[in-house]
Amino acid sequence: MAGHSKFANIKHRKAAQDKKRGKIFTKLIREVTVAAKISGDIAANPRLRLVVDKALGANMTRDTIERTIKCGTGGDDDVETNQDGSISVATSFEDFLSVKEAMMAAGLEPEQAEVIEKPATTTDVSLEDAEKIMQLIDTLEDLDDVQEVHTTADFSDEVMEQLSR
Repeated sequence: MAGHSKFANIKHRKAAQDKKRGKIFTKLIREVTVAAKISGDIAANPRLRLVVDKALGANMTRDTIERTIKCGTGGDDDVETNQDGSISVATSFEDFLSVKEAMMAAGLEPEQAEVIEKPATTTDVSLEDAEKIMQLIDTLEDLDDVQEVHTTADFSDEVMEQLSR
């Protein structure tokens, strides 16, 4: 019986099972990530709780689920100390109020606390493009219907210095 070893049969069967499990895990990870974007708290987010139960039912480890939730919330706070000694804190929208209250409880009174949208990517611009972009921003800000103007343009210090002349 050449070519009919038990090991080869087991290997092919396990490969098929792993492929199916991989597809299921991929779908569940995507569902957990989407549900976690709403809120990373399992107790407060019924959609997330349902997806976590499905994932556990499919034998996904708790560690994998927790990492996926953390990835979906994106919620690690970024703290930067500025040159003037002030502190900038960036956090997720859901954590904004609790972070602000914690800072106030620690005796740090915020000069400015607001929710902003930060671009995922920025674009470096030349002096020529920067002049055009600044003219466009000024024009848009002068319109009565416009409250705020956002851009993904990244103006270098040299460009900003030349624009201020």
